[in-house]
Amino acid sequence: MILRAHILIGHHAAGERRSTRKSDLVGSAWANKRKAAAAGKEILTRHCPAWLRPNLMDGIRDDPERAEVIKRIIRLVKEGKGKRAIARTLDGEGYRAGREGSVGARTTFWNWSSHGHCWANCIC
Repeated sequence: MILRAHILIGHHAAGERRSTRKSDLVGSAWANKRKAAAAGKEILTRHCPAWLRPNLMDGIRDDPERAEVIKRIIRLVKEGKGKRAIARTLDGEGYRAGREGSVGARTTFWNWSSHGHCWANCIC
């Protein structure tokens, strides 16, 4: 019984060391990314608000097409439209859902929650 306890403690200690090492490596990688971003060598992350487009060569740029979609969503919300009505309106007006080349661009149609991702990034 005591041998099992020692084995379990040993496994726990080894797991904790691995976890600490991974944490240190990830922290170091992010520190290096922050330094490179501050020096203008790369962008920190590809995640950004819906009206911006990350580009590894040029940095983060405005996306006028997506900005127009966001403005339209804001107008519809201010008019008191609900989620489903906004989705139907955007589809009817020909606004594409998602971004070309992005993971989330599996559909060209809006649904009741897809504009919420855009809306969540807005400051009105």
